[in-house]
Amino acid sequence: MIGGGYMSISGGLPKDRNILITYDKTADQSNAPEGYEIYRIKPTEPLKPGGEYAFMVSKHSGGAMGAMGAMGGADFSYNFYELGID
Repeated sequence: MIGGGYMSISGGLPKDRNILITYDKTADQSNAPEGYEIYRIKPTEPLKPGGEYAFMVSKHSGGAMGAMGAMGGADFSYNFYELGID
């Protein structure tokens, strides 16, 4: 479950919903589309079987939206990739 709100100021997702990861840029970038880089991403601990997860990728969108942009991170866009562990 992912929480959200309108016109609220928060520090992101609740800490109990975050999983630490490690990441490294792969040496072979030959399959990366132009303007992209490939990374190997791994959780620091095994994911629980039967669990459903989402990987959130943030991308700076190039500018803040007034005062709320500076305070609430409105200058970022997010992509979510869902996965499950059998």
